[in-house]
Amino acid sequence: GNSAAEYAVDLANSNQVSLCYRKKEFTRLNDINLKDIHEAGNSGKVELKLGIDINEVEDDNGKAKVNFTDGTSDIYDRIIYAIGGS
Repeated sequence: GNSAAEYAVDLANSNQVSLCYRKKEFTRLNDINLKDIHEAGNSGKVELKLGIDINEVEDDNGKAKVNFTDGTSDIYDRIIYAIGGS
């Protein structure tokens, strides 16, 4: 949670960023990160994909095609996993 939010907000300063989070709401972020990620999402700096998960990642001509559990898919240049340990 916190690491993913921090990465997304920071990377959004010079990149198009999407953040996928399996729950419909952020449940474990500290107050600062929660405020920052909501501001980034509301302003369009970060595309928030809430309530869905990654089902599969495939190669698409050297890029990552991500298939989500809601049946949608998107193509990305890079994927960064920030998976918590607890």
